[in-house]
Amino acid sequence: MSQLEYVNNWDDGYASGGNYWSDYNGTDTNYDGIGETPYEVDANNTDRYPLVRPYTPKGPFYIRADGSVEPPSAPILNIENVSYTFTADIYGTIVIERDNIALDGAGHTLEETELESEYP
Repeated sequence: MSQLEYVNNWDDGYASGGNYWSDYNGTDTNYDGIGETPYEVDANNTDRYPLVRPYTPKGPFYIRADGSVEPPSAPILNIENVSYTFTADIYGTIVIERDNIALDGAGHTLEETELESEYP
C-alpha cells in the first residue's frame, strides 16, 4: 500500500495574501501586510504570501445612531449601546453616529484611519 501525498493551496496569490502563522519570522519590508519570505507548512506545502499579522476585517465600521454596530462582523463589542470595546486591531475607518458613548481600545490598535463623528 502506498502513501498518498497531497499538496494544498495555502494562499490566494498576491495581493490577497495567504494565512497568518503565529511562528512566522519573516519581514514585511514594503508594509503591505504580506511577508516577503514564504512560510513552509511542511515538506510538500508552502504559503507563498504569509500574513504578518492576523486577519482583521477592514472598515469602514459604523456605530449607528441607534447604537448598533455594522457590519455585524466588526471587531467591536457593543455593551448596552453605550460602551464599545475593540476585540481586535482595527485597520479602517470608524464612523460614529451616536453621541455620549465610551470607546475602549482594550489594548488594540486603530491604525491608518480617521475617527469621524457626525456630532460637533
